[in-house]
Amino acid sequence: MKSLDHTTASRLCGAGILLSLLGALPCKAHFKTLHPLITEGAAFSSDGIMAFLGDVAGAANYPFTNAPRLAAQPPPGGFPASGSAPLIWLENGSYWEDKLPRMADHFYTIDVRSSQRSVYGLTDDEEFWLPGGIVDSFTWATVQGIPGVGYGFRTDANVFKWQDARTYEYAAFTNSAKADREEKLAWALYALGHVLHLNQDLTSPDHVRNDEHVLPSKKYIENYGQYTYLPAAMASPAARAQMFPQRPRGLAYWRANGFNKLKDFWDRGVYTGSPAALNADAVSQAGSKLGLGEFSNGNFIGEDAVYREYFYYPLTDIHYFPFPSLRHSTDFNLTAATIAGGVRPTFLPGEIGAYRVFISKVTDGVFVTNHSVLLHTGVVRFRKISDSSFFVSSTVDDPQVLTNYHSILIPKAIEYSAGILDYFFRGKLGVCPSFAAGQGQSRLQIQNVSGTSFQAGAFHLLWDDSTGNRTELQPPDFTTPDYNGALADGATTTARFTAQNNAVSYTLVYQGSVGTSDPVDADIAVASAKILPNRWGQLAWGTPFISATGTGTASFTPSGATGASFDAAASGLDDFFGVFPGSGGGGAENTGTLSYRGNALCCNLHLVCDKDTIDSCAGVSVQGINGLYVGQSFNYNEAGGTLDLPFTIPDTQGQTDTISVYVICEAPCTDGESGQAVHVHISGTFGP
Repeated sequence: MKSLDHTTASRLCGAGILLSLLGALPCKAHFKTLHPLITEGAAFSSDGIMAFLGDVAGAANYPFTNAPRLAAQPPPGGFPASGSAPLIWLENGSYWEDKLPRMADHFYTIDVRSSQRSVYGLTDDEEFWLPGGIVDSFTWATVQGIPGVGYGFRTDANVFKWQDARTYEYAAFTNSAKADREEKLAWALYALGHVLHLNQDLTSPDHVRNDEHVLPSKKYIENYGQYTYLPAAMASPAARAQMFPQRPRGLAYWRANGFNKLKDFWDRGVYTGSPAALNADAVSQAGSKLGLGEFSNGNFIGEDAVYREYFYYPLTDIHYFPFPSLRHSTDFNLTAATIAGGVRPTFLPGEIGAYRVFISKVTDGVFVTNHSVLLHTGVVRFRKISDSSFFVSSTVDDPQVLTNYHSILIPKAIEYSAGILDYFFRGKLGVCPSFAAGQGQSRLQIQNVSGTSFQAGAFHLLWDDSTGNRTELQPPDFTTPDYNGALADGATTTARFTAQNNAVSYTLVYQGSVGTSDPVDADIAVASAKILPNRWGQLAWGTPFISATGTGTASFTPSGATGASFDAAASGLDDFFGVFPGSGGGGAENTGTLSYRGNALCCNLHLVCDKDTIDSCAGVSVQGINGLYVGQSFNYNEAGGTLDLPFTIPDTQGQTDTISVYVICEAPCTDGESGQAVHVHISGTFGP
């Protein structure tokens, strides 16, 4: 929704015409507007972006509205040269998408008048002439090479599309200089904010019903939002929380409802002009959730695109849409019979009290108490003119109606924008490194924990030095010998890398497809994980911790250990994890006990195995949990004490095999570093 009067002013100032008709309109924007508040509510509703920012910007900087400051040179309008916090970049991107002449491509008309369902941009030029080359808002958000629309001129191509956000995101992980990476992160969020704005505009009915509203006197919905709804929301924190509420859904919710690609958040193609789709969505029928454009198009009316009964020529009138229907979707028939039943108090401009006849929407989608008001001709003349048209007049230009519209549509805008953020940051990696002693190659077990497959992508491992300079490891210093370009959800692959003496951290980056059905995001989706080697302790055994060639209990000597004891403090670990061997050999299963001794509050202990020659770790079990990999876990939520868990590793089936067992305690650990882990690596050789 173009929530700012400045957008119309900018169009006209930019054109340099008609100012005498419209009065002296300013061309400069104000900053506190609806879109940034919708975007803020969406960000706080999205686990995806919050987890992402926690990883790349530091969890200590939550809620990311004040720090860290990300600077870009030259800064875009409204940004200080010293930089702004991550969410400010996102919010301001959603604000500046309304800059001249971008707003002409902010319409997404869903035309369901025939079996050939179609979508197009704005064609209504009844209030102001239109330039050529207008496209629908999803095309504007996602298609490369489309130039901007000007008045008598063409501007450069849109550089704040979905793909641009992805390009900046990848550079934010892979560029060398820290300042450059921070700048690219800022631009990624800024571009993503532009995309969010275009989806938020779908909650303005005019934007999905081909209804131009350039004249200030006709901008009913936008004017109310800017001058009534927004000030009321800003009156107090409680009012703001109520009027711009958080709407967390999570990616699993969207997937369960059939949202598998970006376009689904605009239009799933489910609504084809029948009320059945509207009703299924209204009652949250499984798999029936509509795209936001479909929801607004079928449930609400606008300035000129009102109820279908108003139009004499439905096949040719650009403002005709089959729903909502005055006769079928509302209580109009009841109101016509007993008009007093629809009379309710309201206020006219100037806070003048009045009584008006309201129409409620009672079916064909969501219920709306004050869906429209009848004007004078609508009240005095209910006479039927033809089979398809009623000579009645109604409007949404009433504070009670506009309050109802905003109370439904603003939370919807927040909900869908949060869904887009969860979708953008859907790629997730689990990692488990094993740093080799001496000059040997280290190993990195990688798991796809995105909830969907990786396709046609590649992994990159980069390391940071103490100055923040980042360098990518190239083969043979980083290889993924077992990875074939695809990784199913939950599956693992093992990479080999050469640990760097001066590395203070490593970053694993995946770029490719996350899922298989979205042409917009194909081959460019990103997932990442950070690895801090100083937080991963290693224990090295002089002899195999379990012997598969004999029977009974094998001996082992951990570094820094005496017998079965271990001095955790001496080894620089917060806690002690040990593996005490049991029995094995002669084809029998190898058993042992995973033991924890410590004082930290540890959640999500993991036992992860990695075999050289046997295809998988299926059969490894800890207290009945089979096939444990990175990300699968059992919980231990007590502070301190003892935990002993028996484990079993199956017979090697006549093969000589090296098995590594990794033990992880996810934070919070004693140092309070959220999201990090204490890690112990234990390995032994099994053979026939």
